Formats: sequence, C-alpha cells, structure tokens
Amino acid sequence: MEKLVSVGAKTLLLAGGGRWARVYLSILAELDAPLEQVLIASQHGGEALKTAIGKANARGLRRFTRVTDWRGAKADAAIVINAARDHAGTACGLLEQGLPVLVEKPVALTLAEAGTLVTEAGRRRLSLRSALMLNHCVYLRNFAEAVRDTLGPPAGIAVMWKDPPAEARYGETKSFDFGIGLAEDVGPHIASLLAAVAGPASLESADIERGGLSARLRGVCGGAALTVEMAREAPARQRWIRIRDGRGGEAMLDFSPEPGTITINGVPRDADPEWRQRRIASQRALRRGLQGIVIARRGQSRRDKTGREKFARRHQTVPCAARRCYKPAALRCPRKTGSGGDEGCS
Repeated sequence: MEKLVSVGAKTLLLAGGGRWARVYLSILAELDAPLEQVLIASQHGGEALKTAIGKANARGLRRFTRVTDWRGAKADAAIVINAARDHAGTACGLLEQGLPVLVEKPVALTLAEAGTLVTEAGRRRLSLRSALMLNHCVYLRNFAEAVRDTLGPPAGIAVMWKDPPAEARYGETKSFDFGIGLAEDVGPHIASLLAAVAGPASLESADIERGGLSARLRGVCGGAALTVEMAREAPARQRWIRIRDGRGGEAMLDFSPEPGTITINGVPRDADPEWRQRRIASQRALRRGLQGIVIARRGQSRRDKTGREKFARRHQTVPCAARRCYKPAALRCPRKTGSGGDEGCS
C-alpha cells in the first residue's frame, strides 16, 4: 500500500463514525506513527463513538477530536470510512481540498465514480488508495506461496464467503450495510483474495437467491473455471478458497476462524504459525496496513497509467454479464437465474 502521510504531517482526518471507524480509532490510538492529532468527522455514532474517542485519548499518544463535518477540516491526509454509498463523494471532496485519501471498500459503486476519483487524484497529484486489508494477511501470503510451490496451472477455483447475522467482531456486534448490495460489500474481498493467488477474475453469470442475501457466481480466474458462493445472514461464518490443478493436486485455505488452516493434497498445517505468538499491535493485518501508510512524503502520486480497466480490477469493479456496464462483482447485473434476484442494472 502506498504511503499516505508525510514525514512532517501532524493531523489525520477520519471521515466516519460507525463500527468500523471505531475499529480504526482503536488502532490509530496505539499506532507508532508521526501523528499528533486525529480528527473524527461524524454527525452520528452517538455514545459508542464518544466512548471510543475517550478510550483513544486515554492512550495518550495523540489527540482525538470530533468535528461535525469533513468539509474544510485542516488535515494532512484523510481516511474515508463512512457509509459505503458516500465513499466516492467524500473521497472526491477531500481530494478537492488537497488531501491524499485512503478509502475503505468499496471505493466507488460505478465506473463513472471511479473515473472521477482517478482523474481528480491525477490532476492534483495526490495519493488515492483503497483499504484492502486482506493484502496484508500473512496467512493469505503463505497460501499463495504454497499454491505456487506445489500446484500446476489452476483448473478450478472455488470460493466460499458467508457471514452470520449479528456476529461479534472486534468487540462489537457486526451488522450489514443494507444500503449496498452483497456484491459491493463482499466483492472487494473476493477480488483481492483471487488476485493474491490466481489473478484477476471475470464473471459470466450469477444465481441470486433469498432476495439478494445469497449468490452463486461463475466465471474465469487465471485460466481456471471459477465459482463463488457468498451470503449474508448465513447459519455460520464460512471463508475458504480451494484450488485444483489439472494433475489432481489440491490446495485449500480455510480461514473461517483466523488465521485458519492450509491443506495441501490432504495434508493440513497452520496458515500462520506465529499468529498467536504475536504481541506487537502492528503485526495483525489491519494494523499492519495502517502502519504502512503513515510515513512518507505528502503529494506523491503513482498515477494509474493503464486507465479505467486497471482501476476497475484494483477496486473490484468488473464487467457485468448482462450488459457492459460496471459494478463491483457484477452481482446485480447478470440476468436473473434464481429466485428473488433483481433483473437488469440498478
């Protein structure tokens, strides 16, 4: 992840105050970074956000101050972590204020929004990055290395990503953002997971069930046949990826409980043997990802030289099967093949 905050930076702006923003707050309160102040721009959050800010200030490493609006806030860089439907608009506004921006997934919900962000960041020579924390997971890196070392070219790839309702995560009860679809919510995780082990994916069809709470996607990834099953309000948490080659070899990473297990040709092993031995806060994925963005020169930009298609791959907006429009993971757009799905693009 490209570094976001300059060596001389003093203030970071956090746009958002929900559950995930509070997780960011808890990490920023302990982060080894050259920051003196974090501004939290949120008109919501209530007592939960107030409590989180109080705990962050109690750590004593830097000041945490709540403001009502991100517009006009004086900061050196920003993290956008508000409602997903507002990510693109907020990020664009912050770029217009001259701030480099890290955006939680999904960065944008349409290709037009994505293109506007890329253009604005390039025009102002500012960093624009997405927060894909799976890229910082040691267990995923270990799995990718095992696949490269033991399997031939992939012939089939299967992914399962299901979440139960009211799941306890990071000390709070997780709820779904029903303002966005399942694909926009889960698609960025699936795309970064696949990119780490096989490459970009293209989707061809989708069976949509339970009114959009479940979906089965089909396509191609790294030359292999791809199936993806994902669901909200599932009976249990399931997160795994399985890869088979054309010679009968098989590799699987099951990280339903992190860090999970890697199984190569029937032989299991710990996906991250040092997971439970780590005591340093920056050694887990989200902490490691945040640590990596906060020490560098402000204003540096690595413009995406291959345009919209490369941005679409990086930020999980992929072509739809029914029409050549773009949406994250294309779940809503393929023709309806199951019960309860929406036909056409919305």
